[in-house]
This record gives sequence, structure tokens and C-alpha cells, in this order.
Amino acid sequence: AGVIVRQIVGCQAEDAARYIEKADGDLKTAILLGLGLSSSDAAQMLKRHDGNLRAAIEESKRGKR
Repeated sequence: AGVIVRQIVGCQAEDAARYIEKADGDLKTAILLGLGLSSSDAAQMLKRHDGNLRAAIEESKRGKR
């Protein structure tokens, strides 16, 4: 899981492990945390997109513009 988070987020292994721990092992949430979202925002975004990580990432990118 750590490798996946590192590749998508572009972070170090230690940071990826921290995101995974903060997300209670949920990979999708960990990735969104690594992209700068809060735990609650990540959960809401995933719910809004029926768990579709790609759609959640796209929305998070639009929000940063």
C-alpha cells in the first residue's frame, strides 16, 4: 500500500506510512490525505463520488486552482 501511495502522491516512504496510519489503513483516504485533504474532506469526497478515487482526485485538483 505504501508504494501505491508514494507513486500517486509523490512522497517519501515515511510520509506514505503516516498517511496510511492516519487513514486507518484505507488506501483511497490515505492518497487523498497525501494530496492535502483533511480526513473529513477525504471521506466526504469519496462518498460524493461513490468511492471513485480518480473522480475524487480530479475534484481535489479543481479545488486547488
